[in-house]
Amino acid sequence: CPMIGCELASQSDVSRIVGTNLVVRSHPFEKNALVIDVIIKNQAKFEQPYPVVQLNFENINGDPVASRRFTPKEYISDQTIDLNSMPSNTPIHLTLEIEDPGRDAVNYQLLFLPRSDAS
Repeated sequence: CPMIGCELASQSDVSRIVGTNLVVRSHPFEKNALVIDVIIKNQAKFEQPYPVVQLNFENINGDPVASRRFTPKEYISDQTIDLNSMPSNTPIHLTLEIEDPGRDAVNYQLLFLPRSDAS
């Protein structure tokens, strides 16, 4: 590729990204807000782009109550981090802040989605 000026696309396999230690708690300073802490880790043997992180809330019957997607630009504030190079086997702590979805939101789930080029 360097000889003809092409560029290879980044490898990506969001199924190899895992989240652990997910904690949802009331925001210490903002009323009607939550703070979510989670450790994410790329278990692929290669670096890959940081994913879109989706947080879903459901009621006791499993019905959706609220959902929010975070792009890497929203959850990585360090400008020196290359958003296309999530290191392999390196724990990364994320702290997300959201509006409280209410009392019906008793179950939550974190998903990792592939990024579009605009993310």
